[in-house]
Amino acid sequence: MPSISERFRRPLDESMLLRLVMVSGLMRGSDLARFYTEGGGGLDGSSSLDEFLVANGVDPEQLKIVKRAYVETHDFGSTLVQALQLRHAGPDELSAVDRALNACETEQLLQIKRGETAMPIGEMLVERGLLTREDLQAVIAQQGMLSKIERYTTEARERTTLAGRLGRAQDFLASRATSLAVIGGLILVVLLNLWLAGALERPRDPFDKAGTPEQHADNLKAHYRNLLDELRRGRPENATYYRDLLEGYFRRLDQSKVVLDDGEAAHIRRVYKKLDFERLGTIPSRELPGMSAGELEQRLSAKP
Repeated sequence: MPSISERFRRPLDESMLLRLVMVSGLMRGSDLARFYTEGGGGLDGSSSLDEFLVANGVDPEQLKIVKRAYVETHDFGSTLVQALQLRHAGPDELSAVDRALNACETEQLLQIKRGETAMPIGEMLVERGLLTREDLQAVIAQQGMLSKIERYTTEARERTTLAGRLGRAQDFLASRATSLAVIGGLILVVLLNLWLAGALERPRDPFDKAGTPEQHADNLKAHYRNLLDELRRGRPENATYYRDLLEGYFRRLDQSKVVLDDGEAAHIRRVYKKLDFERLGTIPSRELPGMSAGELEQRLSAKP
């Protein structure tokens, strides 16, 4: 297997690899969760996720193929937004899709780390009515990860054949052919999962990409909207993720001495820590989806 192209289009850190392994079917979610819950590298740093995967039966060749296809294709979120822009989607639709992608990415990662069955992001968007199944398949085809996996799998077979022509023993070739047949079968499972998945989290750092105080304020508002959306869905554990994002973002703003002259951002700073998520259980679930930001803040604000 040749080395991964130096022309990376997106990084593949532990969080991304975790999602990739899960949605491609290389390992079950319950097995992956052990990396975090039973002393794996996620807890004590004793091993990397790659080492954990190989030690638990993931074929290294297959893992390389899928990883290479991942880093050399555009992320699903950007491809989806580009497709929407080409069909002249309005700013409200684009904003709704962006918020939904953020929420789905968070929910999927939390499910994986808990060892639960994680629904692929593309399927989540279909379930929420933001994409049709035909739209999903078109975006996945445009993204191109599927075709790259097919091509790299073919290249792996051709390299094996070339090695045989250079004098490998016949019994080795037979063994290798059997191994490739097994890998090929597994790759078919991977392809099916990736076709349905819509692929993965969009790797980006909103803080670093924000060049102006206005852009920083927009990022804070987006995190807070996602927090409120998760509360409306009755998912305080996901809302906690966005509250942590807000806390980290405000800390980085203070460290960078960035001053925001934005009333809504100032309001978010005042109230986001005061929201008591335990009070969510006192609100009837049928009322939550229709509650405004102000109503939620009032019902969940902790007493001084």
